Amino acid sequence: MPAQPPKSLLLEELGTIEFWAEIQSEHPQILLSVLPHLQERYARELRRLQRAFDDIARRAENLRVRLERAPDEETGEVATAAAALARDASRGNDEFRALLRELVTIYPETDLALLLQHMLMETEHFAEKLSAIEPTLPPQNQPPPQPTLEGVLTELQFWARDQREHAVLLRAFLPNVSAEDRAALARFERDYRALEQSARRLREAATVPGQPPEALTTEARRLAMVARNLTLEFIRFQEDLLNRYTDPASRFLIRHTLREARRFIEELRASGYVTLRSE
Repeated sequence: MPAQPPKSLLLEELGTIEFWAEIQSEHPQILLSVLPHLQERYARELRRLQRAFDDIARRAENLRVRLERAPDEETGEVATAAAALARDASRGNDEFRALLRELVTIYPETDLALLLQHMLMETEHFAEKLSAIEPTLPPQNQPPPQPTLEGVLTELQFWARDQREHAVLLRAFLPNVSAEDRAALARFERDYRALEQSARRLREAATVPGQPPEALTTEARRLAMVARNLTLEFIRFQEDLLNRYTDPASRFLIRHTLREARRFIEELRASGYVTLRSE
């Protein structure tokens, strides 16, 4: 029988499920607050999915806390429960993806369409995370694949696009955005677009035979540091926005985008591609 996943891996995977389930639970709240003339059947489905993702996040947190306190011999029980959780998360995520695709057809070619496409992108990302997690859990208990440069650059490209679109969405949905804030958000959009394009080009270059691996790794580390510094700046900017916007809807949206920016920093640290300094 394959060995049970180690506790450190389980903790990491439960943290991933918990984080993305929390993000997914906030997406319906945002949509319920901004989508005009929303049919009641869609509103009911959004509220149901919000509750479902809330439940998945709570289960992930409970398992994570249990695992942190449990002796090593209980890891197998937690792993079995985590496997059931991952399957439930995948099912809920698929349902949300189908709903988003339907809503995109109702709100085309507007800021609302961008918002829906953005959420759809994050839903696809969660699906990829779950697809990678499930084989490591019972009954398969496979070891996770070794990290690769291509994988790091794929993640970097995703997060750069994610943050770029956050800048666009904040500009579109925050009320009465000042000219100064609009200019700042436009700059963040440009800088993240450049980062996204650089990560994509380097990922493509890494597939060409004969490329020196040291040069590729050095450039990946440079891009990771650019991403780190840019995102720390974006976090500070959003924290300032949070101090200036007092209405609940704006604060909810800013807190939501802030959480994802902070997660990006955590993943950059975990990748080993950035040089840690005092922040």
